Amino acid sequence: MRLVETNRAQTLIEGLRLARTTNFTDSKVFQSEGVAKRANAIVLSYWLAPEHSYLWAITPSRTAMFVLPGESVINQTVESYRKTLAGPRDPREIADANGQRLYNMLVAPAQKLIPKGSHIAVIPSGSLYELNFETLLVPDPQLHYWIEDVVITNASSLLLLRGSASAQEGFADKRLLLIGDPVSPLYPPLPQAASEVERVKQYFPPDQVQTYSGKNATAQAYLKGDPGSFSYIHFVAHGVASRASPLDSAVILSGEESSYKLYARDIVGKRLHAKLVTISSCEGASGRTYAGEGLVGLSWAFLRAGAHQVPTIHGSLLRRDQCWARSSGGAADRQAGLTPFRWHLSPAILLGALPAL
Repeated sequence: MRLVETNRAQTLIEGLRLARTTNFTDSKVFQSEGVAKRANAIVLSYWLAPEHSYLWAITPSRTAMFVLPGESVINQTVESYRKTLAGPRDPREIADANGQRLYNMLVAPAQKLIPKGSHIAVIPSGSLYELNFETLLVPDPQLHYWIEDVVITNASSLLLLRGSASAQEGFADKRLLLIGDPVSPLYPPLPQAASEVERVKQYFPPDQVQTYSGKNATAQAYLKGDPGSFSYIHFVAHGVASRASPLDSAVILSGEESSYKLYARDIVGKRLHAKLVTISSCEGASGRTYAGEGLVGLSWAFLRAGAHQVPTIHGSLLRRDQCWARSSGGAADRQAGLTPFRWHLSPAILLGALPAL
């Protein structure tokens, strides 16, 4: 596991403040149970490989390894379930077999280590970066989504999760940079974007929030607005991913046709110290994935710039017209048992109930 986790962190490590002073090959640093304890979470770390894949379930008191099916089996099941999620039917209503199969493959082996109500930090591998773990279907005692049992977030690697947990101890303020509800020349408005902006603001003191919305939500507002001085950065906007050239991935903001994109290559160039950057967008996390390197796209760019955690609340599993049409939900939506599409777009879950990682 040490080799796998060191490999994961290799391409991201330079962008994080912790990397300047920490030797991640030191056995004293690599204490997986200590990371889980400090993060107040159960860590599920995956590694996909051709013949057999692996899951390490890490609690504050123990680490257990489980052998999973080979990469091709998992990839095919993930792709099939993504197609179901992109369709018109609620997977739970049709008791989708792939949603249940993925839960049984990826989570059930470690189920005894995961009490209901746990905070889960998922460290994906390969195609699992494109899987929304909240939507996995738990068969017992009656069919339900896994999000009804646990609170889930993603991490890039165990070693960077350790660094994130350590670094956040030094943050004292709650300054928020909020950019959303843009007016784009080529993209339609996001329904409920304005109300999401207002809801997110409620979690912060008014004098600690800098908001750019509507025509003011521009790429230049971010690049010239000293983003490095904020502890939290939240985008409510469309996003586009370039698989051929990941640094051309962009957040879609206001502006003319030549200036409405905040490119990943520009994000990398602005040093950040944020404990959390949230991208609430369509296609937000989509990008290239490499064995050992993880997600490459908008999330990668913010991590490279120095952000300590970059969850994405995105609709990349949805058809674009569905993503535009569906509204953002909240914690109440989760309790009401609505479809995973709205959970996947919920800022309240992340900003209100996210474990301190």
